[in-house]
Amino acid sequence: MSFNANNKIVINDSGAIFETKTSPTISSNVLTIDCSAGNAFSVNLNSSITTLSFTNIPSANISYGLSLQVMIGGSYTITWPTSVKFPSNTAPTLTSTVGKVDTFILNTFDAGTTWYGFTAGQNA
Repeated sequence: MSFNANNKIVINDSGAIFETKTSPTISSNVLTIDCSAGNAFSVNLNSSITTLSFTNIPSANISYGLSLQVMIGGSYTITWPTSVKFPSNTAPTLTSTVGKVDTFILNTFDAGTTWYGFTAGQNA
């Protein structure tokens, strides 16, 4: 196995890539995702997120994607920024069952001006 300079990525002898999960916290209904921390994020949803922001996004013409795993803590919501575009311009409704998980994939190709969002799984 080998690690990158930040000890975040592991490549095994077969060429499989593994990345360490980062777990940012919600503070005063704000969630900030630091893109320089990696590509795999897991959040304990213990309050609604009224502001979701992204920092340290790679520059334009560089593809960057992330997975966001939301651990459901109750009937909370996420207010997605207008830069996040879901299919049919409809943001997903979160699962409300405590202990369940919703997973989303977000990709940008223009330094975060537009994020393409997809629901990878819900109520898991």
